[in-house]
Amino acid sequence: MKITKTIITNPSEWGTSTSNVLLESKNNRSLLVLFPGKGYHCDKPLLYFAQRVGVEQNCDVLSLEYGFQAARTDFNIEEREFLIRETSSVIEQTIAKKQYERVYFISKSIGTVIAGAIGKQMKDVSQFYLTPSIHSMTFIKDKDIVVVGSIDPMFTQKEIDELQKVNSNTRIINQVANNLEAKDIKTSLDILFNITEMYREFLH
Repeated sequence: MKITKTIITNPSEWGTSTSNVLLESKNNRSLLVLFPGKGYHCDKPLLYFAQRVGVEQNCDVLSLEYGFQAARTDFNIEEREFLIRETSSVIEQTIAKKQYERVYFISKSIGTVIAGAIGKQMKDVSQFYLTPSIHSMTFIKDKDIVVVGSIDPMFTQKEIDELQKVNSNTRIINQVANNLEAKDIKTSLDILFNITEMYREFLH
């Protein structure tokens, strides 16, 4: 299976252009879109291995970059409409090229807000939320997959309790924070492996 890498550039409100990476194969009919976190880019472990599993499961994989990341500047949640608009444009360009039968979103932190908003606008998108933001709570449905750390300072026990009322697929990982990493390397690798297996089932 030949994989082609394409860089999709898109103008941004932050005065620069984003570089979004599409890995595709001619016969693939599923698209996986990766939404990074604020500082958790798509080359970091949770999203890098999501990309690897996506390719393995015969998905085209679109790894997004946000305008503020390309501009090397900070981000305020009030600017999220810019991100939603820019990211939607990149996804629409990708979908216009091929008739996909399935579309999957895997998102991290602030990316869960963007993925949730765009998923609401589209039909039949399967969602996998990693460490969601409190701002993405309104988008999460019972069928979605959600992974949270039990000591995430940005998503407290109160939010976890609220989440579990609307989502029966919530996986709580004990004694880890927003990066979903433990204090020791072995436990961190075990967590990463288990989440990777969840990706495999999600994309199956």
